[in-house]
Amino acid sequence: MKNEGQPQPITERTFDFAGRVVKLCVHLDQKRGSTRVLGPQILRAEQASERILKKLRARRAKLTLSAK
Repeated sequence: MKNEGQPQPITERTFDFAGRVVKLCVHLDQKRGSTRVLGPQILRAEQASERILKKLRARRAKLTLSAK
């Protein structure tokens, strides 16, 4: 962790998590059998966190504009 004692911003944590998911999917794709099926499913699930973050940003921007 870069900032010891302070949590990373959600955008950095989401980016780091996405990178780990991609590495996992590449690793699973190299395997045989049912584990190979898990890669695309995990990737789709990870993309949900990005969509949620995008919605939160839009909502925050909307609330900020309405407060002015």
